[in-house]
Amino acid sequence: MQDLNEFRLFYNRTLYPELVRQERIRKRLIVLFVLSLLVLAVSGWAVYYLKMPILALLIWIPFTAYSSFLGWRIRKFIGGFKPKVVQLILDFIVHPMTYSHKAYLPKERFLQSRFFMTEAPHYKGEDFITGQIGSLHFEMCELDVRDQSKVSSNAMMPVFRGIFFIAKTEHSFNGEIVILPKSERPYLTRTIKDLIRREHQALKVKYPGFNDKFLSYINPYANEEIIIPKDFYERLFNFSNKINKKVYISFIEGYIYIAVWEPKDILEPHILRPNTSFKLVHEFYTDLYNIISLMEEFERSERASSEFAS
Repeated sequence: MQDLNEFRLFYNRTLYPELVRQERIRKRLIVLFVLSLLVLAVSGWAVYYLKMPILALLIWIPFTAYSSFLGWRIRKFIGGFKPKVVQLILDFIVHPMTYSHKAYLPKERFLQSRFFMTEAPHYKGEDFITGQIGSLHFEMCELDVRDQSKVSSNAMMPVFRGIFFIAKTEHSFNGEIVILPKSERPYLTRTIKDLIRREHQALKVKYPGFNDKFLSYINPYANEEIIIPKDFYERLFNFSNKINKKVYISFIEGYIYIAVWEPKDILEPHILRPNTSFKLVHEFYTDLYNIISLMEEFERSERASSEFAS
């Protein structure tokens, strides 16, 4: 995986010219929007002082049609910005990947992670990415998951918002290991009860500080040493500290599930301010970089363990 210094060079050479092109489109939309407001103000003044109702009708019909057209142009800009920029970023990454802006992982696969016990009546997503990291085939997307509030029937409470990642390991395994952020324990009562119902038991990880940061559970059919490479707990611990976000990870029947909380939309374009800043694309690449780097470490550790065993 290319480091962040290489990405800075890529931004200067490839991403920035595309962002400048998108910026020209945004500025044209702003000019059209300002002119629309001026036309609206002048038209209102003319109708008021000339007292000609028929003039209002003649003005407002085309103005309404034009406003609808302008709204469509703005939505087209917002909808087209992210796919263009994301595709360039994915082309920069060494691992083969494909991208679909509107697609996302189905609810059933989200619930298979064992992270959250929810009916998820509100389940939406976007930015589906699929690819290959060595022997690992992965899928990921952004998700916004909410459940019915227990306080108000008209309100929804957040369950998860952020990046959800699934990878298929090269070597299948039986059983389940579920690792949850310890800070979220008060909000994971239903999840923990469900794990206990499924015969999961608390797992004490032998890495300094890990049990202070995470709650780990394992079921009777899982062999911890086979499922998780010996040094991967350290990688996961460092990953969580580095990104400073709530991280969930589970190993279930040959699959790895990762959920990383991200409260804000990633790489969403602005209309009223420029989108050419390095920070805008850097945040998106950093999220990708951290998760893919973690999976690169897992894949290397798994491969090394297999070679040692053989």
